[in-house]
Amino acid sequence: KVNKAQTLDYHINKCEGQISMHDINLKLVDDKRLFESVNGLLYLRNNEAGLENVSLKIGDSDFELNGIFTDLVDYFSGQGNLTANVAIKSDKIYLSDLGTDTKEEKIRRERQYVLPNKIEGSLHLDVGTLKYDDHSFDRIKGNMIVTGRTIHFPRIALQNGGADVVGSLTIEERTPEIFYISSQVVSKNINFTKLFKEWDNFKQDVIKSKNIQGKAQANVEFQAPFDLRSGVISKAIIAK
Repeated sequence: KVNKAQTLDYHINKCEGQISMHDINLKLVDDKRLFESVNGLLYLRNNEAGLENVSLKIGDSDFELNGIFTDLVDYFSGQGNLTANVAIKSDKIYLSDLGTDTKEEKIRRERQYVLPNKIEGSLHLDVGTLKYDDHSFDRIKGNMIVTGRTIHFPRIALQNGGADVVGSLTIEERTPEIFYISSQVVSKNINFTKLFKEWDNFKQDVIKSKNIQGKAQANVEFQAPFDLRSGVISKAIIAK
């Protein structure tokens, strides 16, 4: 859906095309998301497509995208995978903005895979704040490798609960909407009061954020399944 006041400049020549977008709003059928204020350049060149300085908003989330997608012919014909090399920059991302349906709709329908199985490549992330429910992850920077419904961060840096965290992270979707998380992270400035408050006292009421204070350094190995509908499955956490 494009408003009359918005412009769409389109040029195509044989197997090459270019779309210059200026303040466009887009909404897909059966998709709750509204893509607003889309600006930038989208081009098609033989077997690849590219994004140049593309910016947009989805809900309260904002994105700046640059990158290249290759092997288009094999991907759309079902003969191969799409290869992506993309840089994503954002001031703030709310994960609730990114789903194609609401949390209530997810619960009503059958489980479906979320991560793609036929897209592989690398993404560079530079995110100011990422929000999930009541949790906030800040100053996220790292390279993300995507392959076969698995996301791997060889090295990622972020802040959570006032602590600076550096480490590696792997997220694998083995069954629909169930993710297996494994990580090894290091932090030199963990603040127990802020950490317990950020994570709702880790769902226990023996030691609460108001009962604990102090700082620590830690090297943590962590594994746990994560249900997209209900969160971390706490009984299955393995931590060292």
